[in-house]
Amino acid sequence: MKRGHFSLLFLLMVLSLAGAIGCGGSGSSSNASSVTDDDASPDDDDNDDNDDNDDASPDDDASPASGAIWENLQPSGLPIGKILGDSTEMSNGPDPQPDRTFEIAQLVEIGVPRVRASIDWSQVEPTRGDFTFTTSDAFMKHFTDAGLQFDGRLCYGIGWAEPDGTDSSMDPADFAGYAGAVAGHFCGTVNSYEIWNEENNVRFWTPQPDPDKFGSLMKAAYTAIHEACPQAQVVFGGLSCFDQYTLVDGFYYFLDLVQQAHPDIGNYFDIMAIHPYTFAQVSSPEWMWEFRGQDVWRDMAGQIRVARARMAAMGAGDKPIWLTEFGWTSMTTGNDLQAAWLVRGALLSISEGVEAMDWYTFYDNDGSQPAEQGYFGLYTDPGAAGGAQAKPSFGALRTLIATLGPFQYAADFAKPLGLPDDVFGFAYKNVKTGDLAFAGWDARGLTTALELPTPSGAADCTVTDDQGNVLAKGAPGDFVSVNLGKHAIYVTFTVSR
Repeated sequence: MKRGHFSLLFLLMVLSLAGAIGCGGSGSSSNASSVTDDDASPDDDDNDDNDDNDDASPDDDASPASGAIWENLQPSGLPIGKILGDSTEMSNGPDPQPDRTFEIAQLVEIGVPRVRASIDWSQVEPTRGDFTFTTSDAFMKHFTDAGLQFDGRLCYGIGWAEPDGTDSSMDPADFAGYAGAVAGHFCGTVNSYEIWNEENNVRFWTPQPDPDKFGSLMKAAYTAIHEACPQAQVVFGGLSCFDQYTLVDGFYYFLDLVQQAHPDIGNYFDIMAIHPYTFAQVSSPEWMWEFRGQDVWRDMAGQIRVARARMAAMGAGDKPIWLTEFGWTSMTTGNDLQAAWLVRGALLSISEGVEAMDWYTFYDNDGSQPAEQGYFGLYTDPGAAGGAQAKPSFGALRTLIATLGPFQYAADFAKPLGLPDDVFGFAYKNVKTGDLAFAGWDARGLTTALELPTPSGAADCTVTDDQGNVLAKGAPGDFVSVNLGKHAIYVTFTVSR
């Protein structure tokens, strides 16, 4: 379902050059021919240390480091290929849908393991106590046949359960009856249920967000689901990053209000879900805005940290966080940045320990209200002339899974490598094979020349861009030379066993 929209437009222009040079190399950590200034002022030396002195100070694009940085890595979290998913808007009707069939086939082909979709109340319980699963069973079969994990979303209201036509008039016991019936019916097939969607946004909870009522709904649904299917996980409905509280009280303040009304709410969910869209949905995943020392807008990683802090205050700080929606609209960012930010947003969030994240969404649509929401897709609108076409964002997701799918996050290499602020580098490890990987980019719109130390025992090296193009391959030397730009660069090492 389409999420809440923040209509303020902020145009962010990012200009950069990205490339990679060679898996070979000696012990040299930098050279003048591969260095690009990281500021706008001219330097009169080749050190790029942002001064005008002809000195011997080290290049601040990539301070020398040794292969020892790869030692004693402690991988954490799930393999990246198990984290990434699709928040779909595919039809859940009973009739054959070619677009739905194509979407599922493409997700399976590139290795997306999970899909978030609704099991609508209106389809399951059209009248009080009259449960039917004919439509939902047919819908579910598409996913089980394809081997996809289905993350169920339970929403929205239905006329007979809302006396005055608003969500706040609903009796939580009625919603719990629906939630429990679904959980019991699909027990063993569906393992997670997200309760509502963006309940802190007036578009999705009427007449206005109601922390007290939602807390009651959450508690009733949690209890009913666990009674019907004890192993099912209950997900706190994905919170919109922007609501009526954000600019004054900060991100996800709705959680504090729910806790004030229900001090024990931390006991009534297994997983927290948030939707950490960036500023106006047109700024980069790293972008944040401070005004007079106060955070006005948080970057994606910052939003995750805020949510975790609010969870800790309710005694649930150790519970997983899922991003059940994230994405950018290509109408305002363009296809190129949409692809670049998909990878950067995913890798930043994974470094913060999220256990699942769903790109919103697979297809562009007709651009209906608000217009820019029609262009979040990995594919263009299937109804347009020429049919659905893959966008660069689809290639970026495919490459991310193909390259880092079996790897787990292991370390932030920015400081060990001496990278400037807003230049990122992360290390990953495949615990089954011992192979190692690196992903890095420059979020400043510039280029950073990096000599990445080779890990001990590395027998082979491959450098790849975010569209899967192999830039270099071969036996590595002491260092691997890469240029980090706005698009992530991957370096994978096959370690001798």
